[in-house]
Amino acid sequence: MVDAEHSSQQGIQMSRTPKTCFEAAPANRTAWEVLESLPIPFPVAFSDRDFGGGGSPDSLRNRVAGAAGQAHTTIENPGHFVQEDKGPEPAAIIHSTR
Repeated sequence: MVDAEHSSQQGIQMSRTPKTCFEAAPANRTAWEVLESLPIPFPVAFSDRDFGGGGSPDSLRNRVAGAAGQAHTTIENPGHFVQEDKGPEPAAIIHSTR
């Protein structure tokens, strides 16, 4: 597992801030509007050990239109940077999306 480096105490505090604060930013609200209406397949894959991401698989599963009916996966034992710790697994999930 790779630990994320924070350049400041502020970075550490931001990683612990509830995601609703980030969703309140105008750019993030716009991004959620796009994601909520996204008609393409959108499987959700999360790490079972990401304690600093602040997100929840349910946020995406329940809010993104393209997530309905998709197989969702929990990848076991990587840290926050799933693609670095377990690269082939998320790649296989993306590749198999229809």
